Amino acid sequence: MSEASGRVSLYLADIRPLYDPVLAGKVYERLDDVRKKKADLCRKPEARAASLAVGFLARYSLEDAGYADFRILYEPGGRPMVETDGPPVFLSLSHSGDYAVCAVSQRPVGVDLQKRQSVKAGVLRLFYSERQAGLFRKRYGIGESGIMEGEALDRFLREWTVKESYMKMTGKGMKMGFADLFVDMEKKTVVFAGKEGGPAVFREYDAPDGYFLSACTAVN
Repeated sequence: MSEASGRVSLYLADIRPLYDPVLAGKVYERLDDVRKKKADLCRKPEARAASLAVGFLARYSLEDAGYADFRILYEPGGRPMVETDGPPVFLSLSHSGDYAVCAVSQRPVGVDLQKRQSVKAGVLRLFYSERQAGLFRKRYGIGESGIMEGEALDRFLREWTVKESYMKMTGKGMKMGFADLFVDMEKKTVVFAGKEGGPAVFREYDAPDGYFLSACTAVN
């Protein structure tokens, strides 16, 4: 992402080493109380490993960016906020499957990682406006029901990560409504039809095989 749109630094980690209780314990001790509580609430090993990984990446990314004195807070919706004596800095976290990711920027930022998996075609009516859903079905030859596959699934998941990253950037989450977000995959822009969020730019990043990764930053 260009300097004009706000540079984004991404930190990606494989969560599977954290299935080892010894390593997981060492990472746990480095986390703040909020992240420890989140990890403690995870019953499945995979969920706990993912929680530990994003918590560790949040701290590591700030330290790597040169922030020595900071505090990570969390809004009611879960968006991380950073208190620091230095320049403003923003974080966003995501995990899916075997990986976790953290995005850091000096502008509001959102990141989303999605593992490629089957999606029912019926989701399109919630994800797009009625007109957009119709165009999508026509383009890929999809009916009202069934399972999306191939190029249709890839395109859907690409846009999913963009919309999710936008929602995380604003801190409003899914209550914004997927169908009210309009993504221009060519111009790399996102526009929200409501009043809660302004325009944003996004970038798609290389991800592990079988995953999709995007990050959004706010436009001044």
